[in-house]
Amino acid sequence: MLIAIKRHAKLKNLEDLKACAVFKQWFKEKVDSTFNTLCTFQKYASMLAHIEPGLPNIVWMDRINYKTMRFQGHTVEFDKLTTLFSNVESEAVSLWEEQVLMNLPIRVEYGQITDDLANSEVGYSLFSDRRNKCFIDRDILVRAILADPILSKRFLAGDMDNQGQPIWNVVELQKWLFGYSLFHAAQITSANIKGGAPSRGTEMECIEYMNSTTRIRGLVLMGSHLAVLCQYHKSASITGTDKLIPHSLDAVTSDLIFQDLAIARPFAELAAYICYPHDLEVQHRYHSYLFINNKKLFDTPQLTKHLKSHTLPIFQVGFGVADWRHISAAFRRKICPAMEIIVEEDESEESIHALQSAHSRHTENRLYGLSPEALAGAAEDVLPLFLDASTDWQVACKIVPGGHLLSYSEARASNFTSLAAAKKIKANYTTPARTIEQVMDRVMIALDTGLEKQTKNILTCINKELDELIATKITNILETKLTQTLDKISELFASSEQFFFLDTTITQF
Repeated sequence: MLIAIKRHAKLKNLEDLKACAVFKQWFKEKVDSTFNTLCTFQKYASMLAHIEPGLPNIVWMDRINYKTMRFQGHTVEFDKLTTLFSNVESEAVSLWEEQVLMNLPIRVEYGQITDDLANSEVGYSLFSDRRNKCFIDRDILVRAILADPILSKRFLAGDMDNQGQPIWNVVELQKWLFGYSLFHAAQITSANIKGGAPSRGTEMECIEYMNSTTRIRGLVLMGSHLAVLCQYHKSASITGTDKLIPHSLDAVTSDLIFQDLAIARPFAELAAYICYPHDLEVQHRYHSYLFINNKKLFDTPQLTKHLKSHTLPIFQVGFGVADWRHISAAFRRKICPAMEIIVEEDESEESIHALQSAHSRHTENRLYGLSPEALAGAAEDVLPLFLDASTDWQVACKIVPGGHLLSYSEARASNFTSLAAAKKIKANYTTPARTIEQVMDRVMIALDTGLEKQTKNILTCINKELDELIATKITNILETKLTQTLDKISELFASSEQFFFLDTTITQF
């Protein structure tokens, strides 16, 4: 239909909207047309799909600690995820130092970084904020290349042109851009699998790190957490708005993004302008988007291929993006529930991890991470904040979590144990729970931890007051009764000589 509109507009020399009006009746619902029939069948098929319960594709081999599962018949061990994440880190660091920096000893040091989250001005980002002095110099890599004899010989085809500008070797610049895209492939994979609940490829691929005319930026600094904001959601067509879904990036990925956008991106923009002077779309991608795949953006098949290259040697089978959503959802629901109350029957409560995955908890319960235990019993609902959900996952996998602005060399997964022992990083998360009773016990313990002493003090005071009140009341009653008894006895024995002895005895009592 779109092709027909374009052809008609070109044939009749019309604007697209006017050409669209000619064909509108043929792609409008509730008008007798092929489109209406297709919509009817599509809705019917969706209804059938949603009422069909999702069969389990996961079977837990370890039903105590939930560290081993069978996913579609393949054994997946949770402890091997640390190896996976470490390998992705190693690839990203190696590509950054060898392909992007070309072994130049360059680094931007940063401390307190300012980010105005409310700033919607077009072109604004934390890297353009003038208060961040560490990001002002955008010619760091260019000067380093020109100052290095070997690199200047590689990248320069001549000394200077008529305007006093260096003449760049286009072929070498294109080779560098290709190596830069390999680094970004490792970065986008790292951000997706280590940022908590994985996002869809379509969410990660279109993130812009600065505000544009149509969207707010997808890279922000929330406190000390560098986070990506995924802004795609399936309910957008119903609600008319997208949802902001933050993912806290781990320490290594965060620092590499800081270094990339401060050092390499300005040179990449220059290289794109020189190599593709007439392709404004390519120049715009290098100017605005967070992850670049050479001249294009990444797509989900490419992300799947890259992820499979890492999972194949570890699990003996390659898991793609869709597989990873199932596997990570199952582990997250068991390993780092973070004070969850498991009520799978209550579909009205939303899960933060489910929202990070950009689907409802109903969808997650029906399709993702299901096991026979889930079908038969209790559900899980995650209550912590988005950033906590991300860092809990990172800590559980023993990688340095987000929220710690460390250098990538210091924040490697191999240093997690030493950093945790030195209490330099967050190193705790909620341990697994076997039953709903254990989850409830853990929640109650957590709630009572801060109030235990105050509660004991209050109860002690109450008991003391009650003891004094009861003792006083009983004493008053006994005194009254004894006095009345003594009066009656006195009347009976008023004339008796034994009264004196009796009166003395009762009084003493």
